[in-house]
This record gives sequence, C-alpha cells and structure tokens, in this order.
Amino acid sequence: MYFVVNKCNPGLTDLFMTMALHEHLLSLPLKAADVKAEALHEACGIRTDYQFITRQKMRGIQKRSKGRE
Repeated sequence: MYFVVNKCNPGLTDLFMTMALHEHLLSLPLKAADVKAEALHEACGIRTDYQFITRQKMRGIQKRSKGRE
C-alpha cells in the first residue's frame, strides 16, 4: 500500500517541533536557577511554570514550608 502526501499536516508539524525543542533543551546545561525550580516543583507537587493553583492549596504549601503542618 502506498501513501501520497500532498500537503503538510499541522498536527504532525507541531509534534515534530515539540520533540525537536525538547531534544534541544535536554542538550543544554542546567543553570542553578533551573535546579532550584525543579526542586521546588518536586517538593510542592506543582509545576509553577505552567500550572495554576488555588489560594487554599498555596496556603497549604506555605504551612508545610514553615513546618506548621
């Protein structure tokens, strides 16, 4: 069976560009700020670079960071 591609698929193009950017970012050395941000994300259980949190959840994070909980 043969397939003929006569136009660009936007979904596949986006997937390819995302994968290429990911590979590029993996090849770059980490800065101290990046290491700290990753540690924060792991400790709090949230991704501050793309995830929104509620006020109540933020208060819980603050309490845990101060050792009150």
